[in-house]
Amino acid sequence: MFAVPWLSVVIPTYGARGVELTRKCITTLKATHAHMVPEIIVVSDGDEGEEFEALKALVVEKECGLARIDRMGFAVACNVGMTLSNGALGVALVNNDIEFTENTLQILGDVSMVMNAGTVGCLLLYPDETIQHAGVVFVPVENQPIPGYFDHKLRGQNKLHVDAVVMRDSLVTGALMLVSRQYMERVGNLDERYGFSAEDIDCSLRGIEAGLQSIYVGYTSAIHHEGATRGKTLEEKMKLAPDIAEKESQSLQFFFQRWVGMDWRKYMAR
Repeated sequence: MFAVPWLSVVIPTYGARGVELTRKCITTLKATHAHMVPEIIVVSDGDEGEEFEALKALVVEKECGLARIDRMGFAVACNVGMTLSNGALGVALVNNDIEFTENTLQILGDVSMVMNAGTVGCLLLYPDETIQHAGVVFVPVENQPIPGYFDHKLRGQNKLHVDAVVMRDSLVTGALMLVSRQYMERVGNLDERYGFSAEDIDCSLRGIEAGLQSIYVGYTSAIHHEGATRGKTLEEKMKLAPDIAEKESQSLQFFFQRWVGMDWRKYMAR
């Protein structure tokens, strides 16, 4: 007789700060999901020396799995964890700067089963409890090498916004995204050709293409400690962090080549 976990959780991480973020993520995850005992797999993206030893000690303490890659990026880290996963329902991809305050993964899993969804995301809040993510929307631009970029719906708005506390079809962020086992079997894992961003949007779109829904669930939430001042538009990001903005632009150019001909109007904010 053997036991299969209901859900797997994959947490990519890197660096000394990443160890402490991962500790808080796992601690809050276990505290809010003790009833379902998810399988947790931490993937180190190139940690060495004291940092990797600290990470090994953490996963032993928290009874998690551990894998290591050599600075290969988010998509590869997620795919390594997904390949190792055993969750019957699927895998929750979780940034290490996520803090759980309720049994969010249980709810996302239930929605995934009931709605025949490939990808499911939830309401993400900044630490001040304003909205960080209520789904992903396309923002068109002019006179750029790409037709637009993607932003989070209702960013900075009140968490009780009428369009936040709902369930609807939507692209969702990979910061906290449940990928169903059905998706993995029918579509596969993340596309590793994306160097910096857009692999999560591509993931949702490939699921939709395969007949699986992408769902945003606004009646459950988690805290995402993403910087609130990173900038939203391409111009803002270029001023605040030009190196990161350039990498993001390159990934988006590849993304729009991959999805050439798509009518992006249906993914714009309404």
